[in-house]
Amino acid sequence: MRKEAVILLCWVTMMISSMQIFAQGFTKTSAVGVKIQQSIAIAEIRPMHFGTMTVKASQGGTCVVSTAGVRSRTGGVTLSNLMPQMSLATYLVTGEPGRSYAITLPSTITVVYNSHSMVINNLLAKPASGVQSHTATGTLSVSGSEQFTIGATLNVAAGQEEGLYTGTFNITVAYN
Repeated sequence: MRKEAVILLCWVTMMISSMQIFAQGFTKTSAVGVKIQQSIAIAEIRPMHFGTMTVKASQGGTCVVSTAGVRSRTGGVTLSNLMPQMSLATYLVTGEPGRSYAITLPSTITVVYNSHSMVINNLLAKPASGVQSHTATGTLSVSGSEQFTIGATLNVAAGQEEGLYTGTFNITVAYN
């Protein structure tokens, strides 16, 4: 009988040791969320136009339009009030109210007429809420909008071919 009791005890021990022991689990409910913000956008109010001018055959120069809309010249360039007249590049940014944004401008723009070209450089942006800079930043108003202007320098070669020069350029606005 003692032998049978020992065998039974061994068998019970083996059975208990082969059983999985489960610990009591706890569940926690956790929050998750996401905010979809208003997209930032840009619209052109007025395009950039340096207006009408002449240049001496023997001396080139520049035409500068400031971010305040002041047009000036250097060298052999003479400014005219004939059409088309100067137009200050003006843009409207819209997006999330109160958000800061950055303006990215190209280093240069090329305008062409037939096979002739001129280069525009020294581009500066001036947001209503910021300072003028090539890499300007602004802050959208409580209504979620703000205007900015762009000034630049047009480089005119001596004896530049007469004609209506045109081109395009990209402006990028993005939230900071």
